[in-house]
Amino acid sequence: MRADYDWLRRAADAEARARWLGERFPDGIPPQWWNAVLGLVETEVSLLRAVTRAESAQRFAFADSLLAQAPALGGISRCEAAARRVRLAALAHRYEPPLVGLPPGLTPDGSARRLLDALPLARPEARAAAELRRRGQATGEDRSHEPGEPIPPGQGASGTLARLQETERAVEDLRWVVDAIEDPGLRAEAAAWLARHD
Repeated sequence: MRADYDWLRRAADAEARARWLGERFPDGIPPQWWNAVLGLVETEVSLLRAVTRAESAQRFAFADSLLAQAPALGGISRCEAAARRVRLAALAHRYEPPLVGLPPGLTPDGSARRLLDALPLARPEARAAAELRRRGQATGEDRSHEPGEPIPPGQGASGTLARLQETERAVEDLRWVVDAIEDPGLRAEAAAWLARHD
């Protein structure tokens, strides 16, 4: 994975990255690969890394450009890419004094806005889908998975339930930045989503 990450960092531009990834994964980029590479990206921008502030800022800029193109390349949704941006924004926000020249999408406000815009369900839809799921589970009508039984590949949630699960997972990441959001309306919107999950 380190070799892939290093190659992506050295690539001349987004077009070169896309070409290389297309050759590397002719059948599509596996979600697990994105998970591993983006985990490495998060590690590489950690305050614990012994790199200059300028190098840290460059690593954040690389992460932002990679996340900008990731959904179009496949294997990661727009919502998941936005959730990863929120995590990176939380890491960037820890730098004191703040890093100069961060991409707008890696600020608490910018990342939260992108995440809220990328959620697959609006709040009323998520509320309704969650209520349907609760009723189905309470009555035993929800047979999407029997506890203790393995879930075969490709047999996970689908439709509205899949969108609800993705929405719920992504919203949880707002906890990392909600207190640092400066725009009052955006902070209220993020807090409203989080309150729904408490």
